[in-house]
Formats: sequence, C-alpha cells, structure tokens
Amino acid sequence: MPDEPQRRVLRTTEELEGFAPQWAELWRRDAGATPFQSPEWLLPWWHQFGQPDLRAVVLERSGRAVGFLPFYVYREPESGARQLLPVGVATTDYLDGVFAPECTVADVRAGIDALREEGGWEEMTVAQLRPGSKLGAALAGVEGVRRFAGESCWRRAAVRIAELPPKIRRNATYYRIRALREGT
Repeated sequence: MPDEPQRRVLRTTEELEGFAPQWAELWRRDAGATPFQSPEWLLPWWHQFGQPDLRAVVLERSGRAVGFLPFYVYREPESGARQLLPVGVATTDYLDGVFAPECTVADVRAGIDALREEGGWEEMTVAQLRPGSKLGAALAGVEGVRRFAGESCWRRAAVRIAELPPKIRRNATYYRIRALREGT
C-alpha cells in the first residue's frame, strides 16, 4: 500500500495559475475527467467568479501530482455563513477533482482532511459529481458535507428553486428574472 500523499493547499490565484501545467498533465491522466475539470475551463471561471478564499488541495507523491481538489470559501451575503464550494459551481455540468489512476479514495480523503484542517468554513456543499467519482466516495460519512444530487444540470430532474443550495438558487432567480425581462 503506498504512503499517504503529500498535501499542499493553494490559497491564491497566483498559486493556482502556477499549478496549471501540472494540473493539465494530471487532467490528461484522469480517464474520467471532462473538459469541466481542466485548467482551460476552470481558470477563466476563477478569474470571473473567484472569491478571496481559494482552498485548492494538491495531492503529490514523489513530487508528482496525483490528485487535485479545487475548492473555495463562499461567504453567504445575508447570513455570513461560509460554504466550501467547488471551483466552477453553478456554471459547470460536472464538478469533481482530478485524479491520476493511482490516486485512491483514501488519498482523496486525505485531501478532504487537509480542507477540514485548513478551516474557515462551516459546511461543504458539493453538487453535480460525475458517476463513480472518487471525491463522492471519499465524502461518504464526512460530517459537515452537503451533497446535492449527482447528475449534471442537463440530466437533473426538476426541483423547486427553494430546494437548491443558496448560491445556485440566487443564480437561478437572477437568470429567471433576466429571461422574463427579455420576454417570450
């Protein structure tokens, strides 16, 4: 059984950008990765929607990335509650980490532990994980995690807006109003 990977938390946009070449290489090695986990998709997302509190965990063995968990802390404007959300939330079909074939669910759990040790948030909300996600498996039984369905937006059964996580609910309401202004 391999040793537990080294964990490194990226906290700034500069660190995230600096990791991009390793991230791209890791993304190419992840047979289940979609374009929505690539740096080409998530870095522009981060530049547009990012918050001050990046919490992206890099899992490494022998200096090589084997896992990447891109998250950030979102502060709810009304309540001040702090949620840990995946980078790409609300505009991405599938959200997940990026994992080399040799990365195990236990390794991913070590990354989650790094996020928990880092602190600065009360609840982790994870939506739209792809089927068979190592992140989804690693989150099983973790306290303070709210999983919100496992299907991408286009496959999701309709739910009431009140059942959506606050940030997604706010975005849905905003775009609904915007669409109504445009007319039929």
